Amino acid sequence: MRIRVTPSGVFPGIEAVSNGVHQFFIGALADYLNPGDGIILYTPNSDFSACDVFAVAEVVGADPESDSCSLDIRRYSSVIQPDTKARHKWRDNPYLCLDKNKVEKYQLLDLFVEAFNDQSWTLRPIQDVSMGFAKFDLSRRTLLPKSGFVYLFKYEDAYKIGMAVDIAKRKKQIESAKKLDLEKLHEISSNDYQRAEATLHVEFAHCRRGKSELFDLSPIEVERILAISQMDFPLS
Repeated sequence: MRIRVTPSGVFPGIEAVSNGVHQFFIGALADYLNPGDGIILYTPNSDFSACDVFAVAEVVGADPESDSCSLDIRRYSSVIQPDTKARHKWRDNPYLCLDKNKVEKYQLLDLFVEAFNDQSWTLRPIQDVSMGFAKFDLSRRTLLPKSGFVYLFKYEDAYKIGMAVDIAKRKKQIESAKKLDLEKLHEISSNDYQRAEATLHVEFAHCRRGKSELFDLSPIEVERILAISQMDFPLS
């Protein structure tokens, strides 16, 4: 089970519905919902220091082909106060999926227990996403596509394929943290730079060094990357 905290706009019309099962058209989010997941609906104040919960819901089903899902909704009133350092995540990500520690810290399962009058919520295992932040599933649509760049750096006898909005800044960060010197060889612009990076990582997975972003590329493979100037994807 995953717990997501979402503002009302993610599920159009949800503020007006009564308790029970209702269908919503939600776009790419349908790729990420599974039956049994929990959804907490809220409206934030101006700085996201307080998020007023107005309902909680259990995912009954999701259909990516029709961009729809069915939720079993319970009207419920509560307030969540995100940590100061986490408020930007709540502000910038309307599909925020909280890791296990945050679910426990904010005592979010208690909201479902009270709203559904069902203690079994406390027995459901929470899927911890805290270690999965670097993984990207190319079989799903990107929830929050962002414009940026994929870069190709040279380091000694290896190549690094990564992503950044500001490549020069990212290069300095890596050099400072890893105590090494990098040579920038190329950059590729993209309207979904996370997907672009993942696409190249898959293409060159055969020469990847473990789970790192270092690759043992042949001259032909380097030329293949240098020939790409832009990688854009359909955005839905």
